[in-house]
Amino acid sequence: MEYRCIRKCYHKERLFDVGDIMDAVPGEKVPHHFEAVEGTTKSVGTSHDAEDKDAILEALKAEADVLGIEAKGNWGINAYTKAIEKAKADAGTTD
Repeated sequence: MEYRCIRKCYHKERLFDVGDIMDAVPGEKVPHHFEAVEGTTKSVGTSHDAEDKDAILEALKAEADVLGIEAKGNWGINAYTKAIEKAKADAGTTD
């Protein structure tokens, strides 16, 4: 489900500005400074089972290593994805 930030905040290793959208996995506790976006019930990429998540996380870790990203030990799929996207944008690549 998607949530919109209604107050500038820091959540899930990221700074959210007012209006930023966050994808929450089912069962995730969403802070009070987010409101549900009408008409969304499921986000793309949130229906993975545990094995899929582990495989995705390992692939993201490997890609982060190749890009020279120094990850924190508690990073999940979202944090790795954002860091990889940022590193690629900084390098001027999209692949």
